[in-house]
Amino acid sequence: MGRRFISGSAGICYNVVIIMALMLFLASFAMQAQVMNNTAFAHQGIPRVDIQLHNNKRITDIKKGAKIFADMRIENANGSQYIFYERYNGMIRINGRGNSSWNGSDKKSYSVDLVNNADKKINVPLLGMPADADWILYASYFDKTFLRNYFTYDLLRSMGYWAQRGWFVELYVNGEYRGLYELCENIKQGKNRVDVKDIGNTGIELTGGYIIEQDYPGRLKNEGSQYFTSSRQYEGRYYYDVPQPDYLYFGFNYPKDADRTVAQTEYIRNYIADFETALYGSNFADPDEGYRKYVDVQSFVDWYIISELAADWDHSYFLSSCYLTKPQGEKMKMNPLWDFDVGYKTSVNSMLVRNNAPWIKRMFEDLSFRQLVFDRCVELIPLIESSLSHIEDVAAELNRYGAVDRNFEKWKILGAAIWAESPPIPETYDGELRRLTQWIRQRYLYIATFENEQYCEVLKRMKPAIRIPNQDVYDNGELPMTVESSSLRTGITPFYVWNGVRQEARQYNITEYGAYSLVIRMGTCESLPSDVLYVKKVATVTILEDEFKYDGTPKTVTVSTAPSFLPVRVTYNGKTDPPVDPGTYRVVAEIDDATYKGKQVCSMNIIREGFTTVEDSFASNLNVYPNPFSGEIRIAGAEGCTLQVFNAIGAVVHAQKITAPDVNLGLERLPSGLYFFRVEKNGKMKTVKITKN
Repeated sequence: MGRRFISGSAGICYNVVIIMALMLFLASFAMQAQVMNNTAFAHQGIPRVDIQLHNNKRITDIKKGAKIFADMRIENANGSQYIFYERYNGMIRINGRGNSSWNGSDKKSYSVDLVNNADKKINVPLLGMPADADWILYASYFDKTFLRNYFTYDLLRSMGYWAQRGWFVELYVNGEYRGLYELCENIKQGKNRVDVKDIGNTGIELTGGYIIEQDYPGRLKNEGSQYFTSSRQYEGRYYYDVPQPDYLYFGFNYPKDADRTVAQTEYIRNYIADFETALYGSNFADPDEGYRKYVDVQSFVDWYIISELAADWDHSYFLSSCYLTKPQGEKMKMNPLWDFDVGYKTSVNSMLVRNNAPWIKRMFEDLSFRQLVFDRCVELIPLIESSLSHIEDVAAELNRYGAVDRNFEKWKILGAAIWAESPPIPETYDGELRRLTQWIRQRYLYIATFENEQYCEVLKRMKPAIRIPNQDVYDNGELPMTVESSSLRTGITPFYVWNGVRQEARQYNITEYGAYSLVIRMGTCESLPSDVLYVKKVATVTILEDEFKYDGTPKTVTVSTAPSFLPVRVTYNGKTDPPVDPGTYRVVAEIDDATYKGKQVCSMNIIREGFTTVEDSFASNLNVYPNPFSGEIRIAGAEGCTLQVFNAIGAVVHAQKITAPDVNLGLERLPSGLYFFRVEKNGKMKTVKITKN
């Protein structure tokens, strides 16, 4: 049958309306993509991602090699409200990704291709990001804040660069909860990714766009990538698999090996060799014939500042995850920046990058390069403060719906040293977040004032950081303790003004509860006041009831405190309005007082009479027994339902699809305590409270 159209003027009007609607839709989408490109915190809620592997594959069958097929569904959850075309329900190809993170953690990161039934890639604007087919599910195992990369890329976008976009989801694979992940972009050539101009595979335009990665030679070999080396050798970069001195090793992200000609490879190899010859030549600082002839110097300045701020091993020694781009018709740039999950937490007083990274170390011998760094440091202060504010907003969003608690219930790593972490290691998420934000301010003040005669311009625009050696001690009210300010290296003795009293030492012993603030003075220059540090006494918060019968009215928990009568802020799934509908809600009761702090988290259930929130036939047939149980537990009458088991704080400890009339679950691994078994079918649910002995 042929395509039918409405005839006459009515048909013309109808088609015009359709075209206009389509144009408005596309314009709206383009505007949204542009907003996403420039807005740091544009998301809310934590969606759920379910991946079901094909052919009875298990999660251990996902390897770093060939991709396997699966179905992926993105659903709104935890307050998220993405419209249909920003979500996904279809086929994917998935494989493992990462190097140290892949080998050093059971919580793995994955690369995902969106494909149709013909195995062709399809572009989708996931979570409102620019449409593409290639995505990453990033585990963020080593970064317990989940925000080190997020902060870095947020700051880079505000500086005018492309940087990875992403947002947070809770991932389930084959029904098993895997934790809090970030769904994000990867590095690839493209208009909405790293746009170096597509030169095709003809090889005619040798000066076209390139994306080059400097990495370990062993990694490049293992990945089967063709690579080339620098024209000179470098010492002190601490490769574990090559002798010293060694070369820099460059692989191609774009053009891919299969699409690149020999002439193109030689062009970029010679370009980098000519740059190195100029950089290490006697006339290297000449603005016309020195290294500036080959590179965009501002991009090197910005790469240095970000890398020095993070002070991670790979960037400090130019070892890995270091990218270069050569856009068509332009000079070589030191971007995009990538992979900062193990940064922002090593020794504060080590100026690593400027002393150790090849190329940067030489550029610092050029006084004009140093001046560019100092000038840029002043410019970036408000952008850094803005990005710090953004990640604090994001942390609040992650906490609002319990996603952080559920992740660390699954992966019990808070307080544990899992990757070159300097002790003491925070034992709470709030402690981890404080350590990150304190590090950023402390480290940046150090970088921006080091040997900088313009230190006054930096100091008067910055807040110092109050650094606490043990991040969690003061939460427990253990006094006294020592608090340190940022370290400065300018040749001028700083003074530290604590609560208006000048001290010559950086250390300050807290001897009583209260509010503390710091100002740094150097000569006639004075910093902004630090954020206030509140040292509080610890109070006990107890939620007295957690189960209600549904009657159509709002349900509020009763809370007691010790000491008594302290003000308490209560939220239900992140909202202050008490819930009405049947279901399980995450309740957070937190003291709202200037002197005391304390919090309790629990799950509250609103249940219809007889535990029935589904159709009567289902309610009468469902049986979960024995109760209490000690090992195996049996579920009868739940075929075709989805089961989730929550612990007392609302974390999912088990999830699966029930495919038989009677199922025995081996839950011996669960610790003793109270659990809630929630069975869902056709959008409705039944919740049963069970005790494990």
